Amino acid sequence: MARPERHDADYFPFYVKDGKTLFILESKYGLQGIGFFTNLMRFLTRQTDHYICIADESDRIYFFAQLKCSEDVGVDMINLMSKTGKINKELWDTFKVIVSEDLLKSLEPAYKNRKNKIVSVDQITATYQNDKRKIDKKNDLEKITFQNNPITSQDNPITSLHNTQTKLKETKVNKYTQQGDPAEVCGKNILICPHKEIIDLYHSILPELPPVKEWTEERQKLLRTRWKEKTERQSLDWWKNFFCDVKKSDFLTGKVNGFLADLEWLVRPKNFIKVLEGKYKGKIGIGIKTQEPDMIDLILRGEA
Repeated sequence: MARPERHDADYFPFYVKDGKTLFILESKYGLQGIGFFTNLMRFLTRQTDHYICIADESDRIYFFAQLKCSEDVGVDMINLMSKTGKINKELWDTFKVIVSEDLLKSLEPAYKNRKNKIVSVDQITATYQNDKRKIDKKNDLEKITFQNNPITSQDNPITSLHNTQTKLKETKVNKYTQQGDPAEVCGKNILICPHKEIIDLYHSILPELPPVKEWTEERQKLLRTRWKEKTERQSLDWWKNFFCDVKKSDFLTGKVNGFLADLEWLVRPKNFIKVLEGKYKGKIGIGIKTQEPDMIDLILRGEA
């Protein structure tokens, strides 16, 4: 019987003979270069169809957090890998898509008994080229429309209203299942806070912050409330962006006054709103260093 359709893998072959790419990475970055190469191949092996696009900033931050590497060093190593052919240069330079044809070939045996065949670089390239053509065509149409009828939404309030289909897409809620979390039914959508997935994102993006050891009922209630408060928050992508914003804050990540936020602190109502409003934003702890000592104590206790 054929195996069910699957688009990732549990392992990839690692050849002991040094190739050109590994030699260059090790020569320039030492063991960090070898570690990055290995972690990248492991990461791509786990991904659906074994590639990732990091053009979006939040995806880029998440990607390099997973590989435990700074963005500037990681990008330089990927550039080297594209020059040696280990990473497809066209997809990387044009779309910031990371895919290795060598890895795809090495994974072909894993797909031997599957219903689906492994994706090819040509298929990935065609997908992104089609998307680019659609975007270019849309931009051209919008440009022509604006030139023929340069009316702003302020001049004509009707044009500022969302199309019904667009509005439905914006309010559509992803469906998640979480054992032990009571479901709230809204029409046909079941709004259930995916605690485990959000905690996994927190651990992946913010390894420098205290890990979650126990997720008590009180903590579940805090996170569930933040999840349900607004439809836009009922998405793992929203929480990924939220944690990426936290990562950019020197104060929340322990670089100012020694304070380290944790997940419970982040989802407490007052703290949550202040993070969203950008109170702790920045690389120098904007809005923190100017506070009086007693204000710092309140923040550290989660009361400010």
